[in-house]
Amino acid sequence: MVPLLLLVPLAGCAGEDQTPVAKDPAPTTNGASPHWPEEGCDTHSAGNLDYVADAQGAATVEDAIASYVPDGATVVRKPAEPHRRAQWLVVNEANEIITALETFQGGNGWLVDYVEKCAD
Repeated sequence: MVPLLLLVPLAGCAGEDQTPVAKDPAPTTNGASPHWPEEGCDTHSAGNLDYVADAQGAATVEDAIASYVPDGATVVRKPAEPHRRAQWLVVNEANEIITALETFQGGNGWLVDYVEKCAD
């Protein structure tokens, strides 16, 4: 079954403390915290993906998010906050966020269930 994607506009926000996460090869940052682009990203689109109970997921988080990570991008883990799970931030060379993802471990592996991007 194909996941359902709902789009919801959100106000822009900046990232907080992030911990890098391994991706091929391990990401490096230029010292600045990942942040949404300052121009052209006033509005965000977000989607929650819903899966059937026995949806087949990936063996690892890295495998689950791989299709959202373009060549040249790195992945940074943003720790959980009150009322918000940890996020996986896909960032470009300037440490600007391309996509923010949330994952969960279902009965059959890891699945992406939240995707946020600039809407502009």
